[in-house]
Amino acid sequence: MQPYGVPPALYPQNPETIIRSISIEIQANNTTGKFGFPNNNELNGKRIIGISLPHNAGDNLIAPSGRDSVDDACIGASYLSIRRDADNIIYEMPLRFFQETSGDRSVRPVNIKGFNPQTSFINVADTSTYATTESFVIEILYTDI
Repeated sequence: MQPYGVPPALYPQNPETIIRSISIEIQANNTTGKFGFPNNNELNGKRIIGISLPHNAGDNLIAPSGRDSVDDACIGASYLSIRRDADNIIYEMPLRFFQETSGDRSVRPVNIKGFNPQTSFINVADTSTYATTESFVIEILYTDI
């Protein structure tokens, strides 16, 4: 059975392939505008097949730690930089590309093999759009292969 919100193009052809999901909280805890992914061995070296950020126009989303989540203005001013394990290839994309629209709960497809969370980060171009007490909440779909 295909998981909810996973586009058919992302669903693996091999029925034994397991799609996993994890919510990552990245704390916006400084004023420089650059925030690294937490050291998460569960994602290290995995194939990222989808990314989603919740819609937060009402500025009422709470991150898993209890911190407020950044609002849509901050997401609109941010870029996601993803680095692969074995090389210096960086995928840099506007964070808004991955944000669900109001109520659609969809996952944006990517295909990044060999994800390296320790060298991936979010860069906020306009640092006036967040407070250092807020966090980014990102849902990541991945497989082991």
